[in-house]
Amino acid sequence: MGLDMYLNGNEYNSTLKKKEDGSYEEVDRLLLEDKYPIESVEVRLGYWRKHGDLHGMIVETFADGVDECQPIALSKDDLRLIIDAVNEDRLVKDNRGFFFGNSEENGYYSEEEKTETIKSFKLAIEFLEGKECLDYRSITYQASW
Repeated sequence: MGLDMYLNGNEYNSTLKKKEDGSYEEVDRLLLEDKYPIESVEVRLGYWRKHGDLHGMIVETFADGVDECQPIALSKDDLRLIIDAVNEDRLVKDNRGFFFGNSEENGYYSEEEKTETIKSFKLAIEFLEGKECLDYRSITYQASW
């Protein structure tokens, strides 16, 4: 029970793939077990447990303060803003409580944890910049509490 936080990447499995010259080519849709069409693939890029300050920053900045455990879409620019806030210790330290925990007490302000958090958001940027399916990728943050 409490705040679980997920940073996920999604890639829509389009039948159009972008070539290096910017044009597109038609390809077969990927299949699972050679018979089930794969519509999309979701990858886990980050996970935090009770990092209420990071959660609060994302909800306030990118969801207009609405916290209903909804998926929150994040762009590359959004991801860079989060990286800067973590790196510069600009997360507001007031998102605490029974469900949200205490980011400071949970060690999220240690250099090691800050590095791991930044690494997750950089990985998300790399995912969005992936060469083959750039137009079909997205990033979402979602919390459960």
